[in-house]
Order: sequence, then C-alpha cells, then structure tokens
Amino acid sequence: MTNAAWGNDITFRYSNNVAPLPLYSFEDTRQYVRQRGREWMTAVAAEFPDIILYSTTWLSATAYATDLESHAYGLLPSFVDGMLDVITPKTRLIDARINNYRASELIHYAGGGYAVKHIDTPALQKISPENRQKYLRQIEYGPSVYVDSHANGVGAIANHTPLDMFCRALTSARASTDEYVWLYPEQGWWFFPDAKGELDKWEDKMPGINEAITLLKNREINVGAKKIMGEMRAGYTPENIENHNVLRNPNFDTSVVYWGYVWDNGTMKVTGNTTNGLQVVQGNIRPNVIGGVYYYFSVDCKVQGEGTPQVFFHKFEGAGTVASRTHQFTSTPAFIDNRPLEPGWMRSEGVQYIPPGQTSGFAFYLQFFGRKSSSDTVWFDNAVLIPLLEKPPTESWSGVDHTLKINLVSGVAEKLPPNFDVTTDPDAKNTNFYLRRITSGGGKIGDERKPSEMLHVTFSDYYMGVFPVTQGQYTQVMGGSTSTPNRPQVNIAYEALRGAAGGDSSSNMVSNADGCFLERLQHIVNTANPGSGIVFDLPSEAQWEFACRAGTTGSFNNTNAVLEVDTGFDAAWTNTINEVAWWAGNNSPSGAKDVGQKRPNNAGLYDMHGNQYEVCRDYFWPELLNGRDPLRTEPYSSGAYGTYRASRSGYFSYGASYTRTSYRGSLIYTTAYGSVCFRICGKGEVVPVSP
Repeated sequence: MTNAAWGNDITFRYSNNVAPLPLYSFEDTRQYVRQRGREWMTAVAAEFPDIILYSTTWLSATAYATDLESHAYGLLPSFVDGMLDVITPKTRLIDARINNYRASELIHYAGGGYAVKHIDTPALQKISPENRQKYLRQIEYGPSVYVDSHANGVGAIANHTPLDMFCRALTSARASTDEYVWLYPEQGWWFFPDAKGELDKWEDKMPGINEAITLLKNREINVGAKKIMGEMRAGYTPENIENHNVLRNPNFDTSVVYWGYVWDNGTMKVTGNTTNGLQVVQGNIRPNVIGGVYYYFSVDCKVQGEGTPQVFFHKFEGAGTVASRTHQFTSTPAFIDNRPLEPGWMRSEGVQYIPPGQTSGFAFYLQFFGRKSSSDTVWFDNAVLIPLLEKPPTESWSGVDHTLKINLVSGVAEKLPPNFDVTTDPDAKNTNFYLRRITSGGGKIGDERKPSEMLHVTFSDYYMGVFPVTQGQYTQVMGGSTSTPNRPQVNIAYEALRGAAGGDSSSNMVSNADGCFLERLQHIVNTANPGSGIVFDLPSEAQWEFACRAGTTGSFNNTNAVLEVDTGFDAAWTNTINEVAWWAGNNSPSGAKDVGQKRPNNAGLYDMHGNQYEVCRDYFWPELLNGRDPLRTEPYSSGAYGTYRASRSGYFSYGASYTRTSYRGSLIYTTAYGSVCFRICGKGEVVPVSP
C-alpha cells in the first residue's frame, strides 16, 4: 500500500510478508481497506446495479476468528464493510464458505450456513453496526464442494465409492444452499469435450458423475425417483409396473424365446453364435413413452467371459438424423437404485429426456459388445424405466370439515362447526384441547422461492391442533403445575413425547395411563370415547406444511407473496409477519409468548410462524418427500446424524427468513430444547359421546 495520505510511520504488515513493504498499523490499514471496498463497490454498481457477487468467502472465513490481525483473511471484513457502505439494494452477495468444501455431511454444510448468515453468528460482529441489517438482507449461502477430495477418497466411509461420497456431499450442499452450489474441480475437465491435454474429463475419472449431477441438480427428479424406486423394491407387482415402469416384461419373467436371447430363471440371457459383434436386445422390453418428460432408468447385468454391456438410448431427431447415448455398468449400487448387488452383478442408472414429438422415434436397448466366442454371455435383470416430471396433479385446498373439542379432564370429545371460534372458550388453552379436521386434498410443499422444485403431496383426512400444546394442557395430562399455562410447552425431548427412543415403533400409539404424553392423551380419549378410531401423534413435515399453508403459496400463511432473499429485519415485510408471528422484529421484551394472540390461517390454526420451533415426526433428511401422506421413517445416515428429527415454524428471536412456511430445522431426539414445542396431529375418526 503506497497511498501517501496514510503516511510512512505505520507498523502493520502480515507475518508472512517477506518482501520489503511500507508498514502500516492494523487499525489504519482496516480503514484504508474499507475505503477501497467503497470505491470498488461504487465502480461495480455503476455498471451492474443488480449484480450477484459470488465469492469463496465474504465473512465466513473469519466468522470465528478472534485475532484478525494475524489471520490470513483479517482485512476482508473491512473490505466487505466498505462494500456495504454503498451497496445497492438489489446486489446479492453469495458466500461459498470454502472452509466446508471437503465436507460430505449435511450437518457440516448446515453449520456453514449458520456461520454465513445467522443473526447470532460472530461474523456479523466483524462489520460496523450500521451495516449489519444490509448484510443480513443481502447475504446468501452458496456452499462449495471440492470434487477432487471425494474423487481421491478423502474422508471416505466404508463401502462407499468416490462417486458415493461426491453424491453425499452434493446432496448435503444442495439441501443447505439458498440457490447456488459451487463445484470446485482442479484435476479434471467438464468442458472442451474434444480437447486433449494433461487433464482427463471428469466422466473418465469418476464414471457416472455427470448423471449424478443431473439427478441431484433437479430435486424433483431425485426425490421422485427415490420414492418410486422404494415402492418398486417392495416387489414387481402388476400394480407397480402399471403405475410406474413403462417397460414391457421388465423382470424378464415371461417364457418367450427369441433368436439370440432366452429367458433363464427370471432373467434374460443373451447367447448365440455371433462373435466380435453387437448383440442388441430390444424386442419385448421396448417402452411406450411420451414426449417432454424425463425418464429415469435402472438395469442390472452379469457377464460371463468377455464383452461389454451397455444401456443404449436411440432417438430420431429429424429425417435421417439419429441421436444415441450409451450408459455403462458399475459394480457398486447406484445412487437412486441402491439395492444390494449379488456377487458378479453390475448396475447402470441414469436420466434421459425425451423431447416433445419424439415418442415414435425412441428406443431403449440393452447391448453386449465385443464377444470373442459363443460362450461369452450376459444376463440382464430388473429393468426399470420410469417417467418423471409429468404434468402435476390438480392442487386443491379443501378446507376444514369440523372442529374437535376434547375435554382433558373428562376425555369427552365433541364435534363443533369447522369455523368454531376457539377464542370464545376461556379454557381452550388449558383443560380443553381443540383440533381442526383437515379434509383430503393436495398441494405443493417446499421452498416457495424455488417453485419449480416444490413437491406435490396428497392427503387423507387428518386432525391438526389449533394451538401448539400449552403448558396448561401438558400439566393437565402429565401432572405438575406451571405459572405460564398459556405459553407453548417446551423442554420435552422427542423421545419423551413419543416414547419410541428415537425410532418410529410407536406409529400406532398405544393407550397407556402411565406412559409418555401421547400415550396418556390417547388413554384419556379412548377411555371416555369407546370405539374411537383416532390415533394421536406428531405431524409429519408434509402434514405440518400443508396445514400451515392452508391454500396459500407464499412465505407466510397470510399472503401469496414470496420473501425472495433471506433477511434479518426487512421493513417491507414487517406488517405481513407481525400479523401471524412472534419474531425478532416484534418480540420485545424477548421471550416466548402466549399462544393465540396472532391471526390464524385459513384452517383456523394459530402460531404456525415463529414463537417456538415445532418438532415433527420425520427423520430429518436433506430433501422432502412427495407422494401421498409422505413420511421419513428411516434415518438419513448412521451415527449421530441419524438421531436428527425435523422441526418447523421458527423462533421468537430469529429473523424473517427463519419463520417462513418452508423453513426447516433439525434437532436431536434425546435433547430437550427450550426453543422447541410441539403440536398434535391425529389420524382416523373420533366417535364422540356428544353428537
């Protein structure tokens, strides 16, 4: 730095600077760097007022640093501070937090997001107070994935291939990001497909990586394929084949013989006398497809002798023009179709897009190249071709059928009109317990800021608690006393609510007068209402979000508008959020509030935004499930992360983005949190004593 205005008697320089440099004090240098940040941002904004600035780090590299003077990035917060002095309202800062780029687990990527943008992160303290609100409004998290570390097996888990670890990392990063994920490769190429040089293409270095990215980039493909494959693994029943698999005779269990291949014990065996040539298998597995749809495929094979099996897609793209694509087989279970493989068997999977109008010019082949003798043989089995991203089902919000009132003293249940005003009952938060019966319907769940990635869900009728369970209701069921009966009940671990030790064995909750909260509630209702068919539990994430939205599509259940950027305190949204939520912008004095003070949603449910987090029944996974009444009943991974359960709603001291309808949190099932409450869901039909 050689600006004469800063003098020559300054003593700061980084410890690793070995060349002779003018020496400055650290504090004076910070001021100079802040000025340069203002100048740089002013010049950029003059040309690009709505620019997106993506960096490996803005504040994340120094988020937890206690000594900036000796830190390699110690001056960067000052430069960002200068940028924020003059930043335009539409400029977006994307922080990749390079610290996490070798990670693979969701907990690490989610922690990176906390370091970047949470209002409590130490990063925020490293910029001037007057710029912190602008930072929270305009910073986003776009994590990085270092491809080489996974390709080289760094941090690999037993029985996981490099591609497995890359998929694990990319899935976790994608679940944590606000919009972007940065793939950082050094030892391979994705572009210049005809270039020859020292670096191999990534598809050669890690076969299958391009297909994996295609799957993971499109969340609906990924989630939809996983769900369908899970259903099909239960067995290739006629119903499964009819509903999903468009191949004819996909399991090769039909006793038909064609030239060149035969059916052999439920598999298709390619044989014959041709050598040094190509055996094409088409015949009875040719699919019926429609255009404008993605198709997921999976197929297994086993080779005896020499030869190379392939999956081959053949498309006509005009008169005399043919486009073809091949997919190889590998000896490890695929990313979506991860069924165990028998010794000697291999699997291939991928995604193929069929453009509109090309349905008659499409064929799906299984091939066997390079046979040297008639004894070289391949067996194919379990062929799957599934259409994805078809026209979404019609969405509907059917409303509320009735309100159910349960007296927690007598256990007597009573049906009331659907729009019954529970606030007219002085005991609605203590000795009485109210639920709304949400009628069957369907709609979208997921991040409303990414509408193309939202998932379609449908439901049978279910009950949803009008309020989170209050301290008064909890003590009525479990005993004890409280001085704040109308506030949500917190500090109850997931396992203490369901009595399932973190598993899902209590999905059919038993009636037990001495059990956990849900068992005791079940006992109270069953005793007073013999023959009742209702089963109480925690809501799934899908049930919670569908009930919260109640027909709305926006970030909060009193609007269809979307909060497009994460923000701590956004004046433009204050009135909207204040109507329905206790959050950081209106929670003074700080603390939990009595339920039912804010506006209810269209279903008559209160406190679905803010106040306290609400625990859900699902295991926490990076992505949501779609389908009918979807529920995660298996842990995402083994170890500590497998204990995590999902939470929703937000918290009274957090910013606007953390109270959105689609915001997702997680918690450990054995831990009792002072920030987490719960709401009751019910399936089945109560047979009340009173009509």
